[in-house]
Amino acid sequence: MRPPAIVDVEKFLFSVIDAARRRGIRQIVFLSLQGVQHNRSTPHYAVERYLKSSGAPYTSLRPNFFIQNLSTTHAAEIRDDDEAFVPAGRSFTAFIDARDIGPVAAAVFTEPGHIGRSHTLCGEQTLTYRHVAAILSDVLGRSIHYRRTSEREYLTRLRTQGKPADYIAVQKMIYRIVRFNISAFPNRAVRRLTGEPATTFGEFATRAQVAWQLRE
Repeated sequence: MRPPAIVDVEKFLFSVIDAARRRGIRQIVFLSLQGVQHNRSTPHYAVERYLKSSGAPYTSLRPNFFIQNLSTTHAAEIRDDDEAFVPAGRSFTAFIDARDIGPVAAAVFTEPGHIGRSHTLCGEQTLTYRHVAAILSDVLGRSIHYRRTSEREYLTRLRTQGKPADYIAVQKMIYRIVRFNISAFPNRAVRRLTGEPATTFGEFATRAQVAWQLRE
């Protein structure tokens, strides 16, 4: 996995790949990004390209939008303001539970046939943020709203909160991808690779509801 603080992957990650090859590592599984093959500006693209060109025995996992973003990055506004404040428009997202990625990684490490392949990991349902708000309302027992903000308003709020420029740039990129519906398409990759269905948003919300519960 690329540590978020590392942007210069040529300096810090390519050498890891080279060292792994010298040691005869049988397989490298890299946590990449959905649609990375069309997004050459990301560090993940550079890593995938180097894995392929170096001849390393790699497998790439390309997860969709993490469902956990709602219980971490956006938890405070849902908990304190009863709203999801994101510039997602009317787009759909096939959220992936980060907990589903671990079993997928285990499967591709321990089963044959994955060397040189890439797997896009999405949930099996696709939701708008209005759907997300409705599910949260049902789980939490209070009304949660989706505030369909503009990109400018969203980024302005992040600056007001003192978020660093690189974080704001990532958020800008993420939600542009979401608005283009690149993250909208569900698949059954988790089920196919592990034998178990991907976690639904309702299942996740029930499990993680403490993140949005009002504090005493």
